[in-house]
Amino acid sequence: MSDYKRDYYFSIKLKPAPMPQWPPVVVADMLERIFPSSDV
Repeated sequence: MSDYKRDYYFSIKLKPAPMPQWPPVVVADMLERIFPSSDV
């Protein structure tokens, strides 16, 4: 779960552009596609 928070934090740090208020589940799914973690 910490990896998700880290990737989410990094995504905000790298892309500080205003993002729509997506539900955490949608954001997590998007991050999984962008940053495929080792949670298989």
